[in-house]
Amino acid sequence: MFQSIFFTVYPMDNSSRLVPVELTFTSDDQQTEIFSGDGEIIEGILAKSVMNVSGTFDVIWDLEAQSYLFMEYYSSLSMITSLNLTIIFDYDSDLNTNGIHDFKEDSDEDTLIDGYEIYQYGTDPQNNDTDSDLIPDGWEVTMNTNALVDDATEDPDDDTLENYQEFLFGTDPHSQDTDSDEMPDSWEYLMNLDGNFNDSALDKDFDGMPNLWEFQMGLNATFDDSTQDKDIDGMPNLWEYQNDLNATRDDSAEDPDSDTLTNLQEYSFGTLAHDSDTDDDLMPDGWEFSMGLNGNVDDAASDKDIDGLPNLWEYQNGLNATFNDSGEDPDLDNLTNLEEYAFNTAPFDNDTDNDLMPDGWEHEMRLDGNFNDAAADKDGDGMPNLWEYQMGLNATSDDAAADKDGDGMTNLWEYQNGLDASYDDSSEDPDNDGLSNFQEFLFGTDLHDNDTDDDLMLDGWEYEMGLNGTSNDAAADKDGDGMPNFWEYLMGLDATSDDAASDKDGDGMPNFWEYQMGLDATSDDAAADKDGDGMPNLWEYQMGLQADTDDAQADKDNDGMPNLWEYQNAFDATTDDSQGDPDQDGLVNLIEYNFGTDPRDPDTDDDSMPDKWEYDNNLKGNEDDAAEDPDSDGLSNLEEFEIGTDPNDSDTDNDGANDKADPHPLEARPDDTIRGNPLLSIIGIVSSSVLLVVTLALVGNKIRSIRKAGRE
Repeated sequence: MFQSIFFTVYPMDNSSRLVPVELTFTSDDQQTEIFSGDGEIIEGILAKSVMNVSGTFDVIWDLEAQSYLFMEYYSSLSMITSLNLTIIFDYDSDLNTNGIHDFKEDSDEDTLIDGYEIYQYGTDPQNNDTDSDLIPDGWEVTMNTNALVDDATEDPDDDTLENYQEFLFGTDPHSQDTDSDEMPDSWEYLMNLDGNFNDSALDKDFDGMPNLWEFQMGLNATFDDSTQDKDIDGMPNLWEYQNDLNATRDDSAEDPDSDTLTNLQEYSFGTLAHDSDTDDDLMPDGWEFSMGLNGNVDDAASDKDIDGLPNLWEYQNGLNATFNDSGEDPDLDNLTNLEEYAFNTAPFDNDTDNDLMPDGWEHEMRLDGNFNDAAADKDGDGMPNLWEYQMGLNATSDDAAADKDGDGMTNLWEYQNGLDASYDDSSEDPDNDGLSNFQEFLFGTDLHDNDTDDDLMLDGWEYEMGLNGTSNDAAADKDGDGMPNFWEYLMGLDATSDDAASDKDGDGMPNFWEYQMGLDATSDDAAADKDGDGMPNLWEYQMGLQADTDDAQADKDNDGMPNLWEYQNAFDATTDDSQGDPDQDGLVNLIEYNFGTDPRDPDTDDDSMPDKWEYDNNLKGNEDDAAEDPDSDGLSNLEEFEIGTDPNDSDTDNDGANDKADPHPLEARPDDTIRGNPLLSIIGIVSSSVLLVVTLALVGNKIRSIRKAGRE
């Protein structure tokens, strides 16, 4: 982008002499000449390409250090927005040489150079008080008052000091507290302090109170007023200062350190108002005051009432240091205050260490009353101190084997099992295993665990069966009857006697066989089918089969008929009954099995044709085929059965006549041949030749012969 700079150059003497001018600026440490030339009153516009400009530019006027550069400019982060220059210079450095005034001088010695007075401030360079207000032009310019108008009596900062007084006092007329010491210039002026120096912590009048505090409290910093009582509250100013109180109001009744002493009492007692324990003896000033002790001297170890108890201990334990209370026992723990002091326990707490054992008992048992030793075992008898206290035992001697309550169980065992050694609890049964505590003690089992050895058999049952309640003997067989203890326990059997052959549930199957087969001896499962092979448990037991294995297709008696078929047909799978015929239909059992018919029903498919006849005629014995006609002679199987013809031969008597048309289907007759042969009848009617008749008859017989042979 392009940046425009506007400037004007004025020769200081307003002459028309030519002056060499060079104007430069610096950006990023690069100095670039942007204008040079001669001029009288030079006015111009300079265009300069400036790319990516940032920051502030320093414009430099250089004329062999004989000139001054005064400028005002504004800048943004991206470019210079405006620049107005007023350049003042002279032609030589000699005062009044060649009749030219040197503007670098301060002719009136008012700290302002003449050039500034003429061109900037408008003041008289030959008069150091242009407005005749007794305040030099230099001070007015510096302090930003008006050097051209008499403003000596004005007070721009409202601190009650006029400009002329501020000039004399050396303070800033635009600041009420020139030295920032929190004391106004006017007050410092009145107190003859230094308004240009922070003297707030100094003590002008040497009365022990610093200048600032005296100002804040409305006191006088020019004379000693330490013993006075500004607020008339009975406490002198200096003591209030020393104790960080307020001397402008009555605070005598306050208690800032909460030691029960008012400020006035603290002043009288000689203690500090903001320190509850002035002498650092761990006893509050208020308590020392009430006990007649010295709040300024460490008397903690002293014994005010001569009762053997030091002051500090009496304070810490809420006792009275003014009279003898050593023989008292306020906490009723059987220890006097003096004994509590010696034992280092608290006289108002009967269990100082909060271990649930009274201090008196701990003292008697030689325990530590200040340390929680409840879980410790003083006498090493396996029972902790607290339990011995609770049970009324002695923690100093081994009484583990003793029986405090006379219930037959030792103290130690009662402790180990969470019982109470102070009363007879021998008959209780907390785990409901059928054993009393005393029996558990004798049996060695856990009275809070009904299965001590985790073998899934209750301790009480093991005790009753003479088993071991502390060792897992579930898989053992106490009575040697082939059934493990655990199974006998589950089935409610007796593990001490052989009951293998017994039948606990009365279902016809002995206990041992039920155990072997994984059955339940406590419920009748005779009709159930453990292995899902279609044969009930009881039948398998009776047949000597396995109720836990599918043996339906096996043949226990090797009679050619599988076990399941024998069961389904009410046979005995232990004997060969293949040749029996219980339905007396002429078919033995084995044939019925193979033929698929019911050995106890002569007509299995209820089609009115006996199984035997269907078997002999190669029909279906287990499917109703009465209406079928396999030989296509027009007679159904049932009709063939009823008239006695062969259902597989359309001419049972081989007489050339179809069974249905043959009036004597079971007897061959010559007249039945023509009657039964439609073809021959037709030939007779049409009077065919004999040769043709004979030929056709022969052909017909041949056909019958072929069909007969095929059927057979």
